[in-house]
Amino acid sequence: AAAAAAPPAAAAPAAAPPAAAAVEEKDCDCCFDSVKLDAGVWCPGKGHFFCAACLANFLTAFKTADYAEQKKGKGRALCPMKDSETPFGDGALAAFVPQDVFDEYLQIRIKVAEQGIQEQMEKENRDKIEELKQKLAKAEGGAEQMELDKHRLRIIDDIFTLKCPRCKLAFLDYDNCSAITCGGCACGFCSYCLEDCGKDAHQHFYKNKSKCPKEGGPLFIDHAKWLVYQSKRKAKLLAEYLATVPEDLRKKVCDLVAPDAKDLGIAVPENLAAEALAPAAHGLVVLKLSVP
Repeated sequence: AAAAAAPPAAAAPAAAPPAAAAVEEKDCDCCFDSVKLDAGVWCPGKGHFFCAACLANFLTAFKTADYAEQKKGKGRALCPMKDSETPFGDGALAAFVPQDVFDEYLQIRIKVAEQGIQEQMEKENRDKIEELKQKLAKAEGGAEQMELDKHRLRIIDDIFTLKCPRCKLAFLDYDNCSAITCGGCACGFCSYCLEDCGKDAHQHFYKNKSKCPKEGGPLFIDHAKWLVYQSKRKAKLLAEYLATVPEDLRKKVCDLVAPDAKDLGIAVPENLAAEALAPAAHGLVVLKLSVP
């Protein structure tokens, strides 16, 4: 008889689903909370780990940090634990902080760049002043050239360079507040009209609705807008000074300082008649009309 067929083999039991891979956690080096590695960022030096919340708080605080601190990374944030000179990458920060916090963080970079340009221009001005002083000390050039150089030195040193009204120390740093305190003599003064206000210049503004009573500039203003006020003020002072220069030298002095003025964004007057340069000194009144 034919042999019976072998029974079918029993089906193998279904394989168990693979266990979910455990996500590694790490303590935040700021708040010490334990968070998943994909919920935080390592600092550029890989020595410290920060959760998203602490990172956002750090960038918010970085907005009001001293300019000296902000410019270390050229407007980019360094590790708050001070262990690296390499700034955080924008991609890493943008992925973990709110958009508005990141947008404000980018504005710091613009502010630092603008301030850096201003500092460079001021340095160039100081170099020009020193060069002119040395030239005049050596009595180089003819009598007329020496006279022109004296006028140029006066304009660059006393009009184009902002100085403390008390000790005459030049100042560069501007932190969006126009009530300045001199780093040399602690004089409090207005950054617009340069009035010596004693120890604190804030009252100079408060008594006039937070504006300079002479120049109209606001107490709190960002660096770019503040520079516009300064350029207008310096242009006015330049015109008034040129009115005191002998008429036969006025055009030559104007041409001599024109490149310096252009670098600083200061308008050079086109009409060099004395009454046009300083109308008030010649009995002329300039009326400003406003339409409501």
